[in-house]
Amino acid sequence: MNHLNRVLSVAPLTAPGVGAIEFVEAAAKAGFEHVGIRLKTPTPGSALEPEMADNRLRRRLVKRIRDTRLKVLEVEAFWISPDFDIEFVKPAIETGALLEAKFILVVGNDPDLSRFQINFGRLSELVRSYDMRVAFEFIPYVAVNSLEMAVKTIHLSDDSNDGLLIDALHFARSGGKPADLAGIPPGKFHFLHLCDATDESPKSLPELRREAREARLLPGFGSLPLHELLHAAPPDTPIEIECPTKANAHLPALEQLTLARQATLDVLERIKGTDTSGKPIKK
Repeated sequence: MNHLNRVLSVAPLTAPGVGAIEFVEAAAKAGFEHVGIRLKTPTPGSALEPEMADNRLRRRLVKRIRDTRLKVLEVEAFWISPDFDIEFVKPAIETGALLEAKFILVVGNDPDLSRFQINFGRLSELVRSYDMRVAFEFIPYVAVNSLEMAVKTIHLSDDSNDGLLIDALHFARSGGKPADLAGIPPGKFHFLHLCDATDESPKSLPELRREAREARLLPGFGSLPLHELLHAAPPDTPIEIECPTKANAHLPALEQLTLARQATLDVLERIKGTDTSGKPIKK
């Protein structure tokens, strides 16, 4: 298995606070061929990013992506909260289709799981109508907070294109182990969010959220079982780097993304030709 042949993308959170157009330009200069694009704020509520409120900015974003020849792996982040409004998010989904995104990133944050499942089905149907797929992400500080709940969500969906996004940090902080992924059909494993973290898990939900949004570590600089996680995923699973790192937050976006890409390539190089225990594969 050659992990270096996987699709390698970068998520907007890797350069926090950077606008979409600047992020796209930095990602291209850093050597990425794929990116994630944020059109919806990754929080409860219905706020959209500036590019969705300003047609001029939206057209400029689409043009810059085409000019740089970047491919859009995913558009984010569609949180299904109690106030979820399918009509409100429809323009962002349409823009995702215009960007030729492969996935729409969805999070479940409605404690009324029956209502959540209904809204998830509506969003899934809308996404399918634009020839994209839902990548569902579970997060330990929201309502749908575990692999088990996420698997149930996509199992109940009528759309065979719905699948999972496994975030290395969220997976570890929710108690997941790489071996837990063995039962997921390859077609339901859409992509990985890769980062690293310390071995000490935050003790409260606010601390978990703070760590996820600003205190991750570059891949290979912490103690998450990235080696085992990468081996547990199907061999062609795309990787998207998502690692907002306090130590690098003061750097220009280009430097942040360059460091993140190189750290990830170093991890992939180290595990090339090894088995799940890290031992070289005998030929």
